[in-house]
Amino acid sequence: MELSQKLKELRKKQGLTQLELAERLFVSRQAISGWEAGTSRPSTENLQSLSRLFNI
Repeated sequence: MELSQKLKELRKKQGLTQLELAERLFVSRQAISGWEAGTSRPSTENLQSLSRLFNI
């Protein structure tokens, strides 16, 4: 499974909207949308924040 698909799955499993996730990570909703669409990738710092948030 690709990062974009896994991110969307984990976000929905937690019951978060893209905006809610963006606010928790201090990024824009457009950034989350791009990560989920696969048009951009999170930075290493954001990947670390995502892993802590989703406990993975």
